[in-house]
Amino acid sequence: MVNIDFGGINLHDCLNIKNPGDHDSDYEYISFEGYNEGNLSKGITTCINGGKYKLVRRKTDVECRIEDHKLDFFITPCQCSDAD
Repeated sequence: MVNIDFGGINLHDCLNIKNPGDHDSDYEYISFEGYNEGNLSKGITTCINGGKYKLVRRKTDVECRIEDHKLDFFITPCQCSDAD
């Protein structure tokens, strides 16, 4: 058996999941751009299988504890192409 003491880690609960991207939120939106090249970034989304996907994640420069809830994602329909 292994015991791990997390007592020295003082992470606050992540704040303001309702408004990702706001200055007082620990969350941001991300989307798939240039998916065929394997890049994941903020910005204009690429149509993948008839949808543009936008996800919510913890900001990369914030150290906080994600509370027990599901992170949202949004799909906007778009025109399919041969690349899809």
